[in-house]
Amino acid sequence: AGFHNQLPEPLTSSVVDDLEFDNIIAELKRYSLIYVSGDSISVHQLVQAVTREKLSHDDKKKWSALSIQVVNNAFHFNQYDMETWKECEALLPHALASIRYAEELEVAQETIPELLSKVGLYQSNLPNYISAKYSLEKALAIDEKELGPEHIGVAKDANNLGIVLQDMGDLTGAKLCFERALQI
Repeated sequence: AGFHNQLPEPLTSSVVDDLEFDNIIAELKRYSLIYVSGDSISVHQLVQAVTREKLSHDDKKKWSALSIQVVNNAFHFNQYDMETWKECEALLPHALASIRYAEELEVAQETIPELLSKVGLYQSNLPNYISAKYSLEKALAIDEKELGPEHIGVAKDANNLGIVLQDMGDLTGAKLCFERALQI
């Protein structure tokens, strides 16, 4: 829900029409192409791999860009709102996969660091500081390259990384990140 306006036709029409959507889901289930549990839908990894393999390079790029945009728009982490924790927990594997494919296909370069920052902040809350540090360092490196070393986005990345380094006990590294963010 909420992402249907990002989908190309005929998917948009199928998603917004409840009856059409239910018919599509039933047909996919009938052929064991998807699994439905509660309000989530899973596609077996083999089906995913075959589908990706059959796409042209341009279609892979198009769908990869779309998937990272959809996941980025859905990934809303707020450490003070437990509902977002559950949502981000479910979205984390999709976020990591969409980042990986977008990097491989060199698409959505502006969205990758934004999603990496969100993922890193969520990971630091788990706490999974090593993964959070990796995600935030990667976001910082991409933004430095794409936006320049003095961009406000780089300051945000440096500040977020500083918070994680402080939580990890690396006070020297945290201080350097905070000073850099303040300088920008």
